[in-house]
Amino acid sequence: MEILKLVLVLMLTYFTGGVSGNFFVCNEAEDCAAPESSCTDNFCQCPIGKTLTADGTKCLDVVLSYGGSCTDDVQCAPLLGKNICKSGACECDTGYRYHHGNCIKSAGLGEFCEKNEDCFVSPDLLAMVCTDSKCTCNVDYYPRGEFDCRPLVKEYGGACAMDSDCQGLEGAKCTNNGCAQTTEPDIPSKKEIFERQDDHHQKNTIADDCNTNEDCVGGDPNSYCSPIIKKCVCKKGYFLSSGTCYGELGMNIECTANSDCKTTPRLCENGMCICAKTHYYKPALDGCSKAGYKSNDKIVCSNDLGCNVMGPLASCVKETDLDSYCICNFGSELNEHFICTRSTECEAECAENSDCTIINSICDKVNGNCICPDGYRLDLDENICTPNLGSKCDDTLACLLEHSICEELDEEENDDDKKCACQEDYVQIDELTCLKSASIHEDCTHSLQCTRSNTECKQGKCVCINNHLEVGDLCIMAKEMGDYCTNVEQCQKTLSKDVLCRNSKCQCPSGYKVSEDKKGCLPK
Repeated sequence: MEILKLVLVLMLTYFTGGVSGNFFVCNEAEDCAAPESSCTDNFCQCPIGKTLTADGTKCLDVVLSYGGSCTDDVQCAPLLGKNICKSGACECDTGYRYHHGNCIKSAGLGEFCEKNEDCFVSPDLLAMVCTDSKCTCNVDYYPRGEFDCRPLVKEYGGACAMDSDCQGLEGAKCTNNGCAQTTEPDIPSKKEIFERQDDHHQKNTIADDCNTNEDCVGGDPNSYCSPIIKKCVCKKGYFLSSGTCYGELGMNIECTANSDCKTTPRLCENGMCICAKTHYYKPALDGCSKAGYKSNDKIVCSNDLGCNVMGPLASCVKETDLDSYCICNFGSELNEHFICTRSTECEAECAENSDCTIINSICDKVNGNCICPDGYRLDLDENICTPNLGSKCDDTLACLLEHSICEELDEEENDDDKKCACQEDYVQIDELTCLKSASIHEDCTHSLQCTRSNTECKQGKCVCINNHLEVGDLCIMAKEMGDYCTNVEQCQKTLSKDVLCRNSKCQCPSGYKVSEDKKGCLPK
């Protein structure tokens, strides 16, 4: 009975997010450390709408929307995926981004993907698409270095933010936010063209109390009764504005006209409300912010979001009382494509490895800079050069890649060393990706997952490659009359049932001859 009770509590918690995975056994209320908690069914539980902290000492409000106020990561659990409480607001963790109620992993240009939504570096929902399991630039976008994709301007006067946006137009530069054929110096546009990004994140909660979804129908068709806080809230993929739930940008709300869209500038395309190509999507997908613009070799900005024209490693900094400009963050530098890139350089100068303070970094004595060794990537957030798959590691956490482990090297190599590798039943796709191995007919996204010989991934399933046929759990080459064979199944899979495997060849039995179509046998 006690085991059944525990299972029921765990199931309730999973489906409601009630205590976000933190369980404290109790016999009476005094056993529970959090002042507001009570002992129910031998577990410390918080009131409706609150969740226990990891140490069980506090009951904190559950946060249902991206950007909602928080003090602890556990409050952000309803944002499915990898989420954290950062600077007092629920956000997606590094490497993840918000998408219609969830925190999903993001892939950059050329990296592995399963669907279009995976491809996201700059805050532009339409910049990249997933093609053959790799993130590529969308139609009418161009790749900028090896980093991101920018909208390509196709006519003079078209809106732009960088000179490179005008590369398809002969002699054009980006001047006054438009591609113009000019040699005149850039003239700054008025600051009023920007929309100030609203840093206030309203909770996605409608005030009405409720017990069932029916209690919310009269208020808004895109709301429902949250079992966590017992209030009417917007459905996932919708945001609250002036008491109404509106579809988030990129959500198919079946709009038919620009006026159907809440955000400014109002644009409806393929049933979705989107931002103009000269704008970036706000992290909560509830608004658009205009990109910064180039003026005298600087990017003028009004907020950090606009600085994505120089990539996500740029910030907007006020230099004078009137003007703010985009600069590269510490640990990054501007490259020839006008993008802030995270260099392998970790520190300004060094003479020996001991001078380098970032974990795993070494001293490049030729250039006098600390760098990450080959096969490692710099993670400034963790102050470490992190090993990629195939590189040496110290423990499992050091790999910091999904489905990876830190395993012993082969016996002929140094026994004291370990390397990052994919865990059992997973295969390496590239230096940063491990995917589940798959047999014939099992789900896949990449052919390397198909571990059986002569198989490939097609339409999401592992199947036999061309000219090969399925025999049991094997894929064998289709045989013609007279071909080499090892068993009769190889012959009869494509030829008639009277064909035999005789003397290691597909041929007719004694007393029979090959038919005219060479697919079967006839009596002589």
